[in-house]
Amino acid sequence: MLNKAFNLCSDYPIINATGIYFLENWLTSAYTYMSMLNYPYETNFLQPLPSWPANTSCYLLSNISTSSPDNILFEAIHETAEIYYNYGGPATCNNIFDTGDSS
Repeated sequence: MLNKAFNLCSDYPIINATGIYFLENWLTSAYTYMSMLNYPYETNFLQPLPSWPANTSCYLLSNISTSSPDNILFEAIHETAEIYYNYGGPATCNNIFDTGDSS
């Protein structure tokens, strides 16, 4: 369910606690950087981002009910992370195991 909800690359499925750890870090990084780059204009120095990316991600979650099925909640969280990782849509899937440290 998590692999599908977060559109993970099939080469890197979540199959154990290590995968959950990487998913958590992937999400934490997205939210941390979006909050640091929450400018009223588009930016492109870490990742291409819209204006107010943190506000945009909060808006996506604002209409989700806590009583919604888990898959709906996970898909909404995925959409918020996509603002950071895939704004403009160049990636076809998410590799949560790529930390980006090499760049």
